[in-house]
Amino acid sequence: MKRFLHILIRFIISASLIIFVFSKSDLKNVLNCLREANIPLLIFSLSLHFVGVLLGSSRWRVLLESYGINVPHKDLYRLYMIGSFFNTFLPTSVGGDAIRMYKVSALTDKRAQAVTSVLIERFIGMLILYIISFFSFIFYFGFKREKELFLAIVILLFASIGFIIFLFSILSEKIIKIVPSSLLKEKLDKIHYSLKYPVKDPKNLFKVFTYTTLLQINVVIYFFIISIAIKMKLSIIYFFILIPIILTVTMLPITIGGIGLREGGFVFLFSRFGVLPEEALTLSILGYFISLVFAGFGGLVYIFEGKK
Repeated sequence: MKRFLHILIRFIISASLIIFVFSKSDLKNVLNCLREANIPLLIFSLSLHFVGVLLGSSRWRVLLESYGINVPHKDLYRLYMIGSFFNTFLPTSVGGDAIRMYKVSALTDKRAQAVTSVLIERFIGMLILYIISFFSFIFYFGFKREKELFLAIVILLFASIGFIIFLFSILSEKIIKIVPSSLLKEKLDKIHYSLKYPVKDPKNLFKVFTYTTLLQINVVIYFFIISIAIKMKLSIIYFFILIPIILTVTMLPITIGGIGLREGGFVFLFSRFGVLPEEALTLSILGYFISLVFAGFGGLVYIFEGKK
């Protein structure tokens, strides 16, 4: 009953946000933007999802190998595809991560390390996004404009750095020690140990950060290509600044799959830089729709795996 109530509340919030955002836009202009979109460019943007999965699964493989877990790259690519399906269609945008944790844990006896590898992916991914946003802002604006936006980026960046420092601190170990359940304490202790020693080889650590940086750049380019497809005239630097913030807002567990938050984020942030609300909303809609199409491929992989 509680789970149903939580989902119902998320649905109401999503519906309310969608109604509010659409009420602030001219739907005829949105439809015109959709009709006039460049189809070949949209297909190209879809292909970038497959590139992203290749980069992500390559990063995951490096992390797993650092723990002594050897899984064929093709299997990790497949699990990433399945994860994208569940990330899109589960109520939370990180549900696919849980599926990947479960699936890869079944392939090894080092379950804590397998789970931790996915957590590390998420931590490093968000950190790199904020670093990209921070330096893009400094490069383009300096410190003289958009101070509220810069403050938001700084808070996100330092919050992620602070969280990583906390994981490596003695305080986190003390918190685990006061957990009442001995079984839960043992599991948390294993995961915590794995988090503290993700990659012993500096070369592997460099690979992880390189794959992550390329992956996040790929995400930004994805939205930029869609903006070109709908004839939105805005420098790519704005996408490097704004997309990390929108992705963070979308992950807040208060809506169904980020619906409503995503659209509101695009309209609110891009409108600050002269983009029409209808264009920003169209960018959000197409970005989400193309991700749904790609998630459908992940669903097919999942179905095929079930048949096997």
